Amino acid sequence: MQLFESVYKPRAGGMTAKAVTRTIAGADLSQTEVMLREAVQNSYDAHADNGKALDMELNCYKFSKEGVGAIKSLFENAGEIGKKFSEKISDSYYNLEISDRNTTGLSGYNGFREGERHTDDGEEKFHHFIYMTGNDEMKNSGSGGSFGFGKAALYRYSGLRTIVVYTRVSCPPIVNKYQTRFIICQIDERLQEHESRCWWGAEGHYNDGQSYAMPVNDNEADELAKRFGMTPFSDSETGTDILILNPVVEGSNVSFETTFTEEIPDLICHWFWPKIITGNERKRINFQMSFNRDDISENIPNPREIYPYRTFSEAFRRCTDYYGHKAGSCVNGMYPVTLDKPKVDIGAIFLKKVSVQDFVHDTYIHTDFSKPQVVLMRDVEFIVKYKELDVGTENSGMTCFGLFHTNRLGHQENGKDAEEIEHYFRDIENQTHTEWTHNDTQPRNYLRKLEKALPESVRQCLEIKSNMGNASSISGLVAQKFGAKLGFGFIGGASDEIKERSNSKVNSQKKESVFLRTKDPVGLEDFDGKTVLTLSYKASLRTGKNLKLFFTPVIRSSDPRESNVARDDEIRVIGLVSPYKRDNFVYYEWILKNEDGSYIVRKSNPYRLRLEASINCAFDVQIKKEEVDG
Repeated sequence: MQLFESVYKPRAGGMTAKAVTRTIAGADLSQTEVMLREAVQNSYDAHADNGKALDMELNCYKFSKEGVGAIKSLFENAGEIGKKFSEKISDSYYNLEISDRNTTGLSGYNGFREGERHTDDGEEKFHHFIYMTGNDEMKNSGSGGSFGFGKAALYRYSGLRTIVVYTRVSCPPIVNKYQTRFIICQIDERLQEHESRCWWGAEGHYNDGQSYAMPVNDNEADELAKRFGMTPFSDSETGTDILILNPVVEGSNVSFETTFTEEIPDLICHWFWPKIITGNERKRINFQMSFNRDDISENIPNPREIYPYRTFSEAFRRCTDYYGHKAGSCVNGMYPVTLDKPKVDIGAIFLKKVSVQDFVHDTYIHTDFSKPQVVLMRDVEFIVKYKELDVGTENSGMTCFGLFHTNRLGHQENGKDAEEIEHYFRDIENQTHTEWTHNDTQPRNYLRKLEKALPESVRQCLEIKSNMGNASSISGLVAQKFGAKLGFGFIGGASDEIKERSNSKVNSQKKESVFLRTKDPVGLEDFDGKTVLTLSYKASLRTGKNLKLFFTPVIRSSDPRESNVARDDEIRVIGLVSPYKRDNFVYYEWILKNEDGSYIVRKSNPYRLRLEASINCAFDVQIKKEEVDG
């Protein structure tokens, strides 16, 4: 069996390898995330229109010693680039096979499409996937984004920058007529430009007679796939298998075995939980995994059972109930996003409030689940990103999780496009499907409205008031800031008793240095990326004397006998500062903390004590004071 080798030409390939891979290299996700998201979205875009779920399987295995020899011979006999490439084939590394079933496969003309060649339905999936990586063309509204650079992530994930493509398609109008196709593709930015893009398959010809690589078909395609250990098709199956040769995660210090058996299962749950739990059969994806031919599908966490995905799942259920017309005009935790002029229903935010808990899957997942997170998605229900909302919940112990879902039928009244909103968000999605960025060519900026609605809905869900008012106690302030009614006691800070004052010159002499609470309300300040509480004091020192101070936060109960000293993980003193003005700006001088935990106050100045509270409670700050020589 002979493979034909062809290299990059301007019409087949569109762009050089360096131009293609440069785009995906800057994605704000790990290399594994970019690859996995792109592979799943490619498969979903080819989902068969039969109302059934998409089946996806990820297999990790090594070539057998016998298989390596057969594969090497294929490349050695193909051409000059193939001879060099054959030396890289080995049984020492793993390969990653990503297969889908219940998809159309890579349908359309089985080669490079030129003007008059087209299928009846106009779809040319094979042409686009195999030859046109780097040519950005819009897909239909039910797809994950746009044609173009994203699929290059599959090549970038290969240490050899090479993938093997094996696909099976139906051949209408003949019933039960199928064709299998096999081709090997390389995009290697590390090689010289004329070698950087290469295809190995059967020899085909452009209209002008020049040669290029088409796929090997049918029985020969099946035989070639078998040599590479790829998953065969049954009689009536259609779909696509992609084999990534020698997957390598650049910059990682763990083996690919660990990446496959531990990281990828967590990422499947993190990015595709809506596809796993949906009750809509047409939108569901069934994931399977095998390592060395052994089933490890149980490694994929169940999003309905683990924090915080079970909370996302509940918000998603409310969303699907609403858009599936199983709920009324509104559901609990729903925050509509609408525009009045022109009147448009953009979509809705669905949130569920929950207490902050430990996230046990944080080895490979870098989303900060101590803060509210809202998933952004279109009606296709792929997660574009986790949108973090920093609205000051750090010390409340509460957060919320949920999603924004576009209204598929949202549009302006009397508008020409019945799915205007869905098309808008599809068109502003970037090439790797990880961000929405408004384009000024769009007549309306619906994204700006959404960005304003997101923090407002989160504050409403968590009962956070944006105007703090003039709360005179920490308890009142915390109740307003964090949405928690403490139910007892004001919170102040201990200070010296207020002595009786006298007009006599004798009594007016300072008998001791004092450290008094002022009448200033308890404050909130931004410090080191979080919100902290501040208590205001004023020190008045005798000449030649300093004050040595110890601050002890004490949790208060409605029964004073049950009050107790707070642990550091409950209430923590961050430090003592002295504010001063210079050039109309307020600066803060830190008071050094001593080894014994004390602070030495050496000036008669105002001071602020900064505290961090990680629980909702009423508390005092007890102060132990000792006058020392200056």
